[in-house]
Amino acid sequence: MKKTFLVMTFTILIIFPANAFSDELFGLKGDKLGSTLLDFKVKHDESYCFVSYPKEREKIAEKWQFNCSLCLPTGSYQNKTTTIAGVQADIVYSFIIPDIKTSNIFDKNFLLWLIQADFDHKNFEPVTKALKQKYGSPTEHNLSTLKNAFGAKFQNREFKWENKLSSISIFEYGDDIFTSRIIFLHSDLFKEHKRRKELYNAKKSGSDL
Repeated sequence: MKKTFLVMTFTILIIFPANAFSDELFGLKGDKLGSTLLDFKVKHDESYCFVSYPKEREKIAEKWQFNCSLCLPTGSYQNKTTTIAGVQADIVYSFIIPDIKTSNIFDKNFLLWLIQADFDHKNFEPVTKALKQKYGSPTEHNLSTLKNAFGAKFQNREFKWENKLSSISIFEYGDDIFTSRIIFLHSDLFKEHKRRKELYNAKKSGSDL
C-alpha cells in the first residue's frame, strides 16, 4: 500500500550561486516552457491531450488548462514509453492561456507552463546526477520532513535550478515514498495559473452558501 504524505514539518534552505542558464527558459527534450500547444501537437502527433477541470472546452480559458502526454499513465501508449535521463517516467505537459480577456480558445494560444515527471524512487540519485551534469550546481537545496498518515517521518530532499524565467525542481519523494518527481515551471505563467485557480476557488466557495 502506498503511504500518502500529509504534513511538512520543517524546511532547511541552502542557496548556491546562480548557474549558467540565467537567461533561458528551461525545457525537456526540446519542449521549452512557454511554447504553444499547437507546436507541441505538431512535434508530437502521437500525443493525446485532455482538459483539466472543468470538462467543458469553452470554459477552459476561465478556469483551468490542457494536459498532454506522450503515453498513457501506465508508461506506454502505442508501444511507446517516456523517459527522463534514461529512466522510465510518467510525464505530463500542462498548458494554459496567459490572458483570458484577449485570447480565444485555439491551440496556438495555450502556452506550456508546467512539465511534471514522476519516476521510481530508486532512480532519484542517477537522475539528480544527470541534472547536475547538464545544469551545473543547483541554486537551492531544500530539506524538509514529511509525515504520512501513519505518523512515519521521511526526509525529503529537493534540488532546485532557478533563473529569472523558470525553474527545475527534483524532489526525492512525490506523492508517496515509492515515487520521485521533477517539475519544470514557467515563473510568470505559474503566477497566472495560481491567480486563476484562487479566483475560481473563491467563486466556487461563494456559490456554495
